Amino acid sequence: LDFENCIVDCCSCKEFHLCNDSASLPLEFCCHQQAHYKCSPMRGKVNPGEKFTLTVLFQPRQLGCLDSSLVIDVLGPYVLPQQKDKNKIVVHTETVELKGTG
Repeated sequence: LDFENCIVDCCSCKEFHLCNDSASLPLEFCCHQQAHYKCSPMRGKVNPGEKFTLTVLFQPRQLGCLDSSLVIDVLGPYVLPQQKDKNKIVVHTETVELKGTG
């Protein structure tokens, strides 16, 4: 996502979609926080065959090139033999390149 130039302490927004191409399994995700960028929502669930809109806010707090990568973890369940409840582990990771100048 290219935010180009943005005045320090002002903000710019861009949207993108997460698509779940599975016919039967939901996709759970969690975004990592990055300096100068905020993803909303940070976590969520995409139902089978649907897409989900994520909004990224760029708010530079200093001058200069502030490129970064938004890391999105796809979570899946696992159960240990001695546990009854399902826990979540990272089963896949995607990155979105973020480009902006303050």
